[in-house]
Amino acid sequence: MVPWEPGRFPGFASPSMSPLSKAQLLGLEAEYLDAFGKVRRADERVLSAAIDALGEPSQAPPSGAPRLPAWQGAVERGWILAVQLYSLRSNRSWGIGDFGDLKSLLRIAAEAGASGIGLNPLHVLFHEEAADCSPYWPSSRQFLNPLYIDLNDLPELVSLQKEAPRDGVEQLNGTDLVDYAAVARLKRRVLRQAFEQFQIRDDPTRQRAFAEFREEQGIKLARFCAFETLRRTFQHSGIRSLEFT
Repeated sequence: MVPWEPGRFPGFASPSMSPLSKAQLLGLEAEYLDAFGKVRRADERVLSAAIDALGEPSQAPPSGAPRLPAWQGAVERGWILAVQLYSLRSNRSWGIGDFGDLKSLLRIAAEAGASGIGLNPLHVLFHEEAADCSPYWPSSRQFLNPLYIDLNDLPELVSLQKEAPRDGVEQLNGTDLVDYAAVARLKRRVLRQAFEQFQIRDDPTRQRAFAEFREEQGIKLARFCAFETLRRTFQHSGIRSLEFT
């Protein structure tokens, strides 16, 4: 907020006052420095529209009016933990931090008095390019990365223990950096086997939850699945930059 000072803005109530002066009196930021140090000014038409919405500054405050801070409410300070979920590995992880690890951290943070958790983007990435793991280059911004699924929380995994042991998991957990390609191969293989078990198991609760998920996501889920199928089908055709938005 730009504080008013007697005489600072002459002609306060004058109809000829420029939009920039009126904006300053109303506490609007009319210019800023960009990343290259260049001054960027708001278009006068934009300022005029904002002034019309806020109302014309019709009169100056009386001389000697006390200056007040823009925010006069109570201030309650808090703190959060900022974490990259993929690096939040534990002994129960499958080479990458997952939602189970996040759940454990949330409990620890809450007990310590934290106000929340700050996370990296959790969007689904490109399946066939697992090593291109930037969370800021997603395949879709509408769905979550399946590599963050907590496999230990899947009921179907219990019947898979003999077929899909945790061979190599300890090695993946022990690396300094997440081996995204190896993690993706392992977790997707186990997820595929778990889904096959889901299809043949007689578990009405799980079946109903899955049906409700599909109905809730509707056409956007169907389109994303079609998009992923097309991407995998044509992944060797030279088409690399497709992105589902």
